[in-house]
Amino acid sequence: MRWCFVILLVAGLGCGKDDPKGPAPLPAVSFEAHQAALPALTVLDQSGLWKMDTEFVEFNPTNNAATTNKSTATAQVSWALKGHVLLLETEIDSNPKGYELVVKNLDSTAKTNAYRCTWIHDDGLVRGYAGHWSPKQARMDWEPIYLPGGQEGLTVKMADVFTNPTEKTFYYQMSITNKPVATGLFKATRQSNAPERQVFTPAEAMMKKLGKAGRWTESQSLMEGGEVKQMQSVSRMRWARGGKFLINEGLNDPGATKELFLWIKTWDRVVGVYRWVYIWEDGHVDHYTGYWDEGKQLITWHAIFPGVVIELRESLAVPNQRSWSFEVHSQNAILSTGSGTSTFGGN
Repeated sequence: MRWCFVILLVAGLGCGKDDPKGPAPLPAVSFEAHQAALPALTVLDQSGLWKMDTEFVEFNPTNNAATTNKSTATAQVSWALKGHVLLLETEIDSNPKGYELVVKNLDSTAKTNAYRCTWIHDDGLVRGYAGHWSPKQARMDWEPIYLPGGQEGLTVKMADVFTNPTEKTFYYQMSITNKPVATGLFKATRQSNAPERQVFTPAEAMMKKLGKAGRWTESQSLMEGGEVKQMQSVSRMRWARGGKFLINEGLNDPGATKELFLWIKTWDRVVGVYRWVYIWEDGHVDHYTGYWDEGKQLITWHAIFPGVVIELRESLAVPNQRSWSFEVHSQNAILSTGSGTSTFGGN
């Protein structure tokens, strides 16, 4: 069951067989990629530096009067997680500058509309979409599958239309009870290969609490069904363009089974909670909400899955080490518990 893996998200571990000698040290891992890992992913945006001209129109719900805002933006598009995930790190030419992170991948567990788009906005709002590719039209239509805090009757429609591999038009419409409240039209052109990635730092204090960029090694103990398992993982963290999104690429090593993963954490400054997006190597996407306790210096993460609730408490008191404990329970029983630590290994 997928929740068996989900309980290990902070470390990025999976449920494997316990080695009585303990896990062997994991080697350094590179997550770099210059192309898609799967043929189906080649229909997404080309990596490189893209320039966008944007037009966003909002409609007054009372009199339907329209307000139009135009701007320009640049997006650094790159492959991550050995080509399984495409990252679009966007800087909006506004005052002050705005930043967004769009993550695209393929969910091989989905029976239909298997493409995934996770849109993380400048203010920390996270929304998820499922995509359907029409090859004859070179068009990807996106429908919402994750709209936390959305108003009743909210619907969003988006589409990427590729004129050619280096030009695309993006359409956006948000409606409430079938009445449009906002539309968008973005025209994007690929300018060049992606420039060398810059090093960013956390944009604000609540971001800094999430951790620091660099290499990390995790170890964890899991108690399940009376059996104790010991596991390890390695990962690399970096701050996305603008310093508002912490990106972590990692490798689980539960015994002989290895699995890549990528997660992103951010601070939703509107609601006052942390957001955590976890993407498995098979493309499945999970979402968590985190609540900060200033007195205890920890984040309590919650996620609800069919028949299962996960509560994970992550302590961030020491800059070069994280520790956590978790509990997985159904309505009537505790299914699993565990704890672990993560140690910073330098840049």
